[in-house]
Amino acid sequence: PPGRPGQLTMKRPSAAEPGINTVAKLYNTFSGFTGDPFQDEKFDFKKEAFKYVWSMFPVIQRVKKYRPTDAVHDFIAGLTVGVMVVPQALAYSHLATLPLQYGLYAAFSGVFIYCLFGTSHVVTLGPTAVLSLMVASHSGPENSPNHIHNALMLSFFAGIIQLALGLFRLGVAVQIIPQPVICGFTTAASLVISTTQVKHLLGIKYAHDGKPIRRKFIYCWIDTISGIDKIEWGDLILGTICIIILMAMRQLGKYHPVLKYLALARNAIMVTVCALLCGLIPYLQHHVKLTGKVEPGFPHPLVPKITTADFKNLGVPSVIVALIAFLECYAVGKAFCRLPNAESDVIANQEFVAIGACNIVGSFFRAYPVTGSFSRTSVNAQSGVHTPFGGLITGGIVIAALCFATPAFKWIPKATLSAIIITSVLHLFDYKAMKRYWYVSKIDLFLMLVTFTGVLLINITDGILIGTGVSLVIICWRLLRPITKMSSYDLSTSRDVVVIAVQQYLTYMATETLQRRLTSLELEARRQSCALQRIVFDFTRVTNIDVGCAEGLLESQRQFGKLGINICFAAASEGVKDTLERIYMYDTPEEESSNTIALQFYGTVEECLEMAMATSVKRSVQAKSPTLEAGSGDGPSP
Repeated sequence: PPGRPGQLTMKRPSAAEPGINTVAKLYNTFSGFTGDPFQDEKFDFKKEAFKYVWSMFPVIQRVKKYRPTDAVHDFIAGLTVGVMVVPQALAYSHLATLPLQYGLYAAFSGVFIYCLFGTSHVVTLGPTAVLSLMVASHSGPENSPNHIHNALMLSFFAGIIQLALGLFRLGVAVQIIPQPVICGFTTAASLVISTTQVKHLLGIKYAHDGKPIRRKFIYCWIDTISGIDKIEWGDLILGTICIIILMAMRQLGKYHPVLKYLALARNAIMVTVCALLCGLIPYLQHHVKLTGKVEPGFPHPLVPKITTADFKNLGVPSVIVALIAFLECYAVGKAFCRLPNAESDVIANQEFVAIGACNIVGSFFRAYPVTGSFSRTSVNAQSGVHTPFGGLITGGIVIAALCFATPAFKWIPKATLSAIIITSVLHLFDYKAMKRYWYVSKIDLFLMLVTFTGVLLINITDGILIGTGVSLVIICWRLLRPITKMSSYDLSTSRDVVVIAVQQYLTYMATETLQRRLTSLELEARRQSCALQRIVFDFTRVTNIDVGCAEGLLESQRQFGKLGINICFAAASEGVKDTLERIYMYDTPEEESSNTIALQFYGTVEECLEMAMATSVKRSVQAKSPTLEAGSGDGPSP
C-alpha cells in the first residue's frame, strides 16, 4: 500500500471473516503464497498450483543453465567422491550389521534421486555412520529373519514422513530438536559406534558365556572384556596397523597437494591393499576374519511388504530417523552454501522432499536410510563440483563396483572395515561444544549432557526423546514466567532507521523467523529505494536469549554489516547483553576483531534514534561540503 516517501510499509492481511481468514492462513502455510487468496483479485489458483509443483523440481532450472564447463567439474568431483564412497559404503553396511552389498545399494540410489529434487549443488547423499548405527539399533538381532526387512521398512517409513513434511511445508517441525541435543547425540554416537567395532578389531565374536556380544554401550564393553581370552591376534594387529596408517594419511594430506589426493582416497587404498594381501597370503586367510561372499549385480526392484507389526515396531524409530537424517543433511548443506562459489541457499522444505524421495525410492532397491555425508560433501566441494549432476558419476562408479568388483570384496578383512569406521567417526566427538556451552550457557550444556547420557546408557531413540523432552520442559518453565508472549513485530521508521520491538524472550526456534524478517525488510527497502542504514532491536521485554538465537542474530549482524546496514540492540537486559557479548568474543578471533563490526548497545530506543539522526545530519552536511576533511565523520557509538 502507498505510504509517505521513505517510509517502509508491510502488507498485512485485511480483517476478514474468521473462517475464511483461517483457510487463507492454512493455504499460505502450505503453498508459500504471501497474499490472501480470498481477497486478492489478481490471485490465480492454477498459476499458484503450477508454481508450487514447478518448485518441486530444481533440476529443470539447472538443466537450462548447464554449461560444458559444469560437466567437466562435475565429472572430476563425481569420480573423486565415487572412489571414496565405495569403501565407506562397505564399512557402513558392516556397522549396520547388514550384508555389504546393502551399503552399495544405499550409495547409488540416494545420489541419483537427489539430482532431481535437491537444492544444494554440493551435498552428497548416501549411508552415514550415525544412520547406520540407528539402523543396527532398530532392525532387531543380526541373525533374526526380519533383520533386513526392518532396515528397509525403516527407510520406507522415514521417507514417507520426510516427504509429507516437505510437501505440506512443515520443515519448521524439525526445530523442536535443539542444537545441544543434537551435539549430545552425535558425541555419544561416536563412542557407541567405536565401541561396537572393538569386537571386530579384537576378533571376538562371543562373550564368555558363548552368547553374541550385545550392542548397548555398557553391555558391549562387559561382553567384550569377558571374552578377552578369545582374542584373535591377527585381527588386532591388522586393525591397529590400519588405524595408524589411516590417521597418518589423513594428517599428511594437509602438507602437500599430492598427499592431499592420497588422503582423500585413503579408505579405498587401505581396502584394496588389505584385500590383496588376504587374497594372496594363505596365512592371513586362516588368522584374519574376512567379510565373505558379497551378492553381485544390480538389485532388482522389490515392492516393500508392509505388515501391521512394522507400524508398531518401527513407528517411533522412523520419526527419529526421519528428523535426524534431515538435520544431518540440512546442516551439511547450510555449512557449504556459505562458501563464496555457492549458487543458492538450501531450502528446508524442499530438502525434506528430496531426502524423502531418496529413501522411498531407495527402499524399493533394498537401500537402508540415507542422508548427507559431511566427509563426502567436503570432498565434493574441494573437487570443484558445480551441480548435483556429479552424483550421476558417483552412482555410476558404485553400480560398476556392484557389477564387476564384488568377487574381490570377499577378501576384505572385517578389522579393516572397523578401522575405517573408527577413524571416520572421530570428528563426531565434539568436545569443543562442551567447552563452548560451559562458557556461554550452562542450561544448554545440561541439555547436551542429558542427551549424551541417555544415548550411552539407554539407546539412541530414548536418549534423543529424553533430551528433547527436557528442552520442552525448560521452554515451558520459561513460558510460565511473567513474560508477554511475542505475537508480532511492531515496526516504526525514523528516517533511515527501523525499530523491531520483540515482545517475548528469544530461543533457537525464533532464529530462522527473525532472519527471514530481516531479509524481507532489506528487500522491501531496496524495492522502495529506501536508504536503510540501521535496524534496532528493542529488547525492552526480552529477558532471556539462548545460544542458538544469539548466534543467528550475530551472524545476521555480520552479513548486514557487509551491506552497510548496522544492527544494534536497545534496552537489552544484563543477561541478554552478557550472552551476546560472550558469543561475540568467543567467535571473533583477537586478530580479526579490528575488521569486525562491534556490538552496539543503547539504553533506550530514543537514544539510538537520536544517535542515528545526528549521524544522518552529519552525513548530509559532509555530502554538501566536499571541502570537509575525510576523517571528520564519526561512526556509531558502541
